[in-house]
Amino acid sequence: MLPAASVRTGGSWERASGGPAPPENTRDIIMIYEEDAEEWALYLTEVFLHVVKREAVLLYRLENYSFWDLELLSLNSYKCKLLILSNGLLKDLTPRKCQFLEKVLHSPESVVTLLCGVTSSDQLYKLLNIAGGRWEMSTEQEPQDYIAVIESIIFRDFPAGSVNVRVYCDGVMKATTEMKYSTTAKPVENLLGMAHPGDGVCQ
Repeated sequence: MLPAASVRTGGSWERASGGPAPPENTRDIIMIYEEDAEEWALYLTEVFLHVVKREAVLLYRLENYSFWDLELLSLNSYKCKLLILSNGLLKDLTPRKCQFLEKVLHSPESVVTLLCGVTSSDQLYKLLNIAGGRWEMSTEQEPQDYIAVIESIIFRDFPAGSVNVRVYCDGVMKATTEMKYSTTAKPVENLLGMAHPGDGVCQ
C-alpha cells in the first residue's frame, strides 16, 4: 500500500512525509501533475525512493497552483522537475497556469516530461514561452529507465568514480589521496516486480 501523504488546504501539493519545505540540499524532485495522473505520481514516488529520500520528493497538484508557492515551497530550487503530462493537464491549461509552468520549468536541462495518455509534448510547449524539457519519457517504460534519467539529472555533477584529493594547511599541500565514491542508489533488481498504474489511468 502506498503511504499516505499530507495535503495542503486546497489540495495543491503533497509531501510524502509531511512538514515544511526541506532544506535546499534535500530538494531533489518535484512532480507536477493533475488529478488524472495522481496514481502515476504516487507510483513514481515509490520508484524514486531507490535513489532519493522520501522527504526530498514533492508532489505538486497543479489544480490549485499558486504563484506564492514559487517562494513558499522554493519550487525552482528542486534539482529535477518532472511534469506528468496528461490529457487532464492539457485540457485545464489556462494562461495563468502557463505562466506558472514557465516559471517552474524554465531550465530545460532539469525538466523531465512524462507522457501519460498523450503521444507528444508538442501541444504543451507550443503554449509555453520556453523550450521543451531535455528529457521526455512515456508510461510504457520500465522503472530502471525512470531512475536512470533522474540520476543523470540529480547526480550529474558527481557521477560515480574516483577523485584526487589534496590536503592543504596554510596554503601548503600536505598530502594527496584518491577517494572512490558512488551514488546513494539502492539495488534496483526488485523494481521489475513493481506493477505500474498503466497508461489507462491518464485517459
